[in-house]
Amino acid sequence: VLDIGAAYGETCLEALRRGATDYTANDIEPRHLKILARRVAEDLPSKLPNLKLISGGIPHPKFNDFIPTSSLDAVLLDSILHFLDPVQVTEALHQIFSWLKPGGKVFALMGTINLAVFKSEVRESLERDVKTFVETVKTQGQIDPKDIPGFTSNVSEDFDFSICPKETLEAQFNFSDGRFFRFHLETAKYLFETAGFIIEEIVYTPINTFPYKLNGRERVAVFAKKP
Repeated sequence: VLDIGAAYGETCLEALRRGATDYTANDIEPRHLKILARRVAEDLPSKLPNLKLISGGIPHPKFNDFIPTSSLDAVLLDSILHFLDPVQVTEALHQIFSWLKPGGKVFALMGTINLAVFKSEVRESLERDVKTFVETVKTQGQIDPKDIPGFTSNVSEDFDFSICPKETLEAQFNFSDGRFFRFHLETAKYLFETAGFIIEEIVYTPINTFPYKLNGRERVAVFAKKP
């Protein structure tokens, strides 16, 4: 199993408790991985030999030096892909596809435009852009990833600060560089399928906390497998 964006290791610890014997935790912040390793050493010392750590962000060509082709049963991407632009998402999904064994699965959870903190006109504009995108794909097939709608390099421009103060929102989002890919069911489906995956389930899932709760479509979850 590869856990991309493992942070402090909540999922990792639970997986090891449940019997995972080969678990690779990745995070862009080395400090997070040090904390994760310490938690495993303290709580599950006998499981340390079952844990590998890789620091850095995906996509990354050097990861291929540590993760052999067709070596993984599953990859977890919890709230990671929405920090990438569509070109990077495309590269990351192709890289993940190469690492999975045939029949291996990827589980991904991404943020969408359906957050109460976003301006309504921004949501409406993206919905129109997605409809155009869907029609273009129907007529042209694959398109340049740069033309996939939803990415912004300055997400704070989309915020409705009447919902929540600017300082609070920016602290909670913690988007230091302002990058956010506002996924839609259609764009997620396209990206995973063009990477070669067979989608087993794709659904919107809710965030039920303020200031994000809007309509039960705050996140999109993808469960897909490599043929």
